[in-house]
Amino acid sequence: MSILTETPGAASFERQIYSQYAYITALLEYTNTHGAEMQRVARQADEETVKLVHDGAESGTLRNWVNGEYQSRGKVDILAYRDGFPEVPTAYLPGTSIEAHVRPSGQPEIVRGVEDMTNPVGTEDAWMPRGYLIPAEMAYLVAKLETQNIEVAVLEHPMKAEGEQFVVDRMLKVERTGYPMTVLDGGFYGPSVREFPAGTYLVDLAQPMANAAFYLLEPRSRDGFVGWGLLDETLRELGVETHSVVYPIFKYRRQVDEGR
Repeated sequence: MSILTETPGAASFERQIYSQYAYITALLEYTNTHGAEMQRVARQADEETVKLVHDGAESGTLRNWVNGEYQSRGKVDILAYRDGFPEVPTAYLPGTSIEAHVRPSGQPEIVRGVEDMTNPVGTEDAWMPRGYLIPAEMAYLVAKLETQNIEVAVLEHPMKAEGEQFVVDRMLKVERTGYPMTVLDGGFYGPSVREFPAGTYLVDLAQPMANAAFYLLEPRSRDGFVGWGLLDETLRELGVETHSVVYPIFKYRRQVDEGR
């Protein structure tokens, strides 16, 4: 369960401050009234997520989205400014970090028939594993996973796992919403059985944060660690700019033996 609040850029500085005050006040009132219900919904979602992984991950039948787009929910009427937004920024207002171009002209009015483009629709999916095995030298990724409350274990003994390996044929940059995002061309090969040494990081997806872990670690995820360039340097060191390389994070379906 997440809550996002963004300061409206089209209002005066005073209105921006007031809007945040009004929003946070309403949010605290709502959570105070519905707190027990919200906790119950969150617990149920956690339990359902873990059950889905237990039931479908090892068989390869569990799938999850790695890409998507926003589509229309239909037309709505909104209170908005019709004009007064120059395309090219001018300057910051004196003593503030507010760009002058965001100040609208006139008064807000009801604008009817606006497409509500907030319906998220998946366009590309991938099979969801039981977990991921991350080399010990990639501790920098583990730190980011743990920041997101994703549980990560360290193998105390070698472990054999059956899964599939993603082979990267090309690494390229694609401009998305003003940012240069990394995209990997390639595909999964397997199944295969590999042995991983003690010290390897293990992300078991039978945990409440399974969806986040999957989205961050999948090689073809639009907005995960790959997309934001966190593996660029590692892939370059492996030689991706001259030949195909193996994605260093192994996607496993099941543990072949339980170790010692």
